[in-house]
Amino acid sequence: WIYSGKDISVTEYGFALKSGDAAFVKMTVEAKDENTGAFELSLTDLQPETSYTYHSYVVTSEEEEICGADIVFQTPAIPVVKTIAEFKAYTRENVTKGKTSVLNENYIVEGSVLSSYVPAEDRPAKAVFPAAEAYIQITDANTANSGLTLYFKTAADNTFNVGDKVKIRMKDATLQHSSEGAVSAYPVVGQIEVSGSGEVLEPITIAHTAIADYEAMPVKIEKSQLIKVHTTDGTELWKDSDLWTLEVENSDVTYQMFISAASELASQ
Repeated sequence: WIYSGKDISVTEYGFALKSGDAAFVKMTVEAKDENTGAFELSLTDLQPETSYTYHSYVVTSEEEEICGADIVFQTPAIPVVKTIAEFKAYTRENVTKGKTSVLNENYIVEGSVLSSYVPAEDRPAKAVFPAAEAYIQITDANTANSGLTLYFKTAADNTFNVGDKVKIRMKDATLQHSSEGAVSAYPVVGQIEVSGSGEVLEPITIAHTAIADYEAMPVKIEKSQLIKVHTTDGTELWKDSDLWTLEVENSDVTYQMFISAASELASQ
């Protein structure tokens, strides 16, 4: 905005902003361009999908307030992520493999909790793993790269149950891009909203060679069997889990996995 009153002494420059029918809130500007009289202000923390009205103003040495015309603008909606491939593309461009980055973009992930894991006891001090985890499948997505692993810095932060429907605002989340290409995230805990429960996720039938592309998703591998190897003891990292192998018919590949000793599978 440019103020061109050459013969009037101005004591205050600023803008007034409001949303909807609320009252205007004034925001002063510390400096202006001495040559043109222009002054500006950057707005932050605006709400998505909201109509705002603003105008510029100055206050003269005679305590007269002079206002510009009202201008209305609408903030856009936060984009809803349809596939985790969007995050993978971001991290490939912005994150060194094995390192982390804070997501400055504003995204929403809507999905269902497939698994929620909190260790029965604290993990050993040498452990590099998070305190708790949750696995989220994006709503209405059943193709590769439709799952997201959430990590939590403290066990108390993971308050989610299997089947919870969640909406996660990803701005300021810390993303991690593994050497294998998978993406996980430490979300901002206060930015997760639970909107329902009891969601049942049907497994997706895949070839065993595609497991890496279906991280944090329910899958079914035909002509395969799980075989329990042993129960972990108290000195091991996954001390509240059992070690299993997945063997696939007509394949030389054997997969190993840790499964919580309290899980439904382990009790069968």
